[in-house]
Amino acid sequence: CKPAAGAKASSVYEDGDAGTDNSFGKNILPIITSLASDASSQVNDSINKGSFTIILKIDDIGPKDSYKDIHTGLYAGSKLLDMNGMQVAPAWDGTDEWPVVPELLNNGDINNPKVQFASSYVVKNPSSGARTWVSGGQGNITLNLSVGGFTLGLTIASALVSTELTADNAGGTNGTIAGILDTEQLIAELAKVAGSFDPTLCPPSSTFESIAQQIRQASDIMSDGSQDPTKTCNGISIGLGFDMDAIKLGKVADPSMPGTDPCAM
Repeated sequence: CKPAAGAKASSVYEDGDAGTDNSFGKNILPIITSLASDASSQVNDSINKGSFTIILKIDDIGPKDSYKDIHTGLYAGSKLLDMNGMQVAPAWDGTDEWPVVPELLNNGDINNPKVQFASSYVVKNPSSGARTWVSGGQGNITLNLSVGGFTLGLTIASALVSTELTADNAGGTNGTIAGILDTEQLIAELAKVAGSFDPTLCPPSSTFESIAQQIRQASDIMSDGSQDPTKTCNGISIGLGFDMDAIKLGKVADPSMPGTDPCAM
């Protein structure tokens, strides 16, 4: 697709190792850290404190080197609470019973998540010996990241997920979530975060419009994953890393209350 908002093709299409694209990491993360220099540590701290997590329920997997057509359900974990309803930090030892966000379930059924990978598989690297689980199919993943006390909602479309499994399948390392962010949706979410730091950054401020243009210039893909050199890019490639530990699925949590938009009139 064609670069957006006057961006140079040489800056938009520069690939990483082995042709890997991650315009979010290259271009958007510096914008976020300009608003909150410790944004990465804030996000990691919120996960470690039990505020939010992504859960993979991988069915029928054992110690073999390879598997195919493994059914995997993807869930979002809500705040981890104790018996008194107080938020607690996870132990990450397999005993945590994490409440599940109902918005990612069909009809609130914990056995029927909206994102399911029916053809996920496991393959062993003959050189390293690592057993890697791969989602196989694609789905939309919503991440609610805490930055500056405000939730930045990222909807990753056409997402592919992978992770190197531990020998007992109880965890994973070197995980990756890769997909596409809709550019204008990302701008709308970042506007809320910017406004939480400084109300003068709320649109239609000229300062934020400058930031919005930088985001548009980072567009390097079509939001639906298609390729069309006659169209202007309206999506941003994204790759996020993660590690994984064992947990238990808890009960279905109460529906989420919408957050306050600091830029709302």
